[in-house]
Amino acid sequence: MARYDRLTAGLGDNLDLIVWPEAATPFVFEMEPQYRAVVNDMARRAGAPLLFGSPALRRHPDGRPFLLNSAYLLATDGQILGRYDKQHLVPFGEYIPFHNSFLFFLDKLVEGIGDFEAGPGSTLLMFKPREKNPPAVTAATLTDFHVKFGVVICYEVIFPNLVRQFAANGADFMVTVTNDAWFGPSSAPYQHFGMVVFRAVENHVAFARAANTGISGFIDPYGRVVQQSPIFTQEALRGTVAVSHQQTFYSQYGDLFAYACAILIALLCLTGYFSHDTEPAGGEPAGRPA
Repeated sequence: MARYDRLTAGLGDNLDLIVWPEAATPFVFEMEPQYRAVVNDMARRAGAPLLFGSPALRRHPDGRPFLLNSAYLLATDGQILGRYDKQHLVPFGEYIPFHNSFLFFLDKLVEGIGDFEAGPGSTLLMFKPREKNPPAVTAATLTDFHVKFGVVICYEVIFPNLVRQFAANGADFMVTVTNDAWFGPSSAPYQHFGMVVFRAVENHVAFARAANTGISGFIDPYGRVVQQSPIFTQEALRGTVAVSHQQTFYSQYGDLFAYACAILIALLCLTGYFSHDTEPAGGEPAGRPA
């Protein structure tokens, strides 16, 4: 955390939002008062809301504990403004599929990696930016002007429909936080970063990406990479994210076009099959012999 604090301090003043990567705090944020106070102090000194990744501990009605892979939005006064819980978990990395049934013998492995559970849905987070260019006064902006954004954690960004839900719910921009350290110096971090470009274009929404070992960066709503950092280099980026309210066909209707194309192709195949099946050999018209 000291590294993130130092890099954040180097960004200067007048920030609207600070984004740290997935797993930026190596403890359960809400359960460790001493370490929580340290993070609160960092947000206070930075003078802007802080988004960071941390596990969250919850309990089932019967008292059994479970973990969530979460992203917290923290105000400068230490108040938790919101939390997003990862929906699409990594099999055998964050949970063991069917470990309560026919994979019961993997219970010891579950204890080793932690039994994470999926979050409830596409929760939007909200904060009040510094109004350098405040919006025109309307009924909607007559009170406080707030910006809504969505967060996807790690490999959630490779799932188009998951990201689409945030845009459909009214996200002004998107943030993705990730821990790419386990990829190592391979092509995987570049491929993972490239997925963000597709999600930006599909939904016409800008992205800010924070990765603990790179690649961090900014992508505009047209999929253009505005800034990016190298991998395995300590660097903090400062940039401007375009706030967009324009929804695309995909963000409104999802895979409807793809389904329509699939149905059309199936109908054409069936039509061709039955037309060929009813045509007699030699190409002569079928009819009753004289």
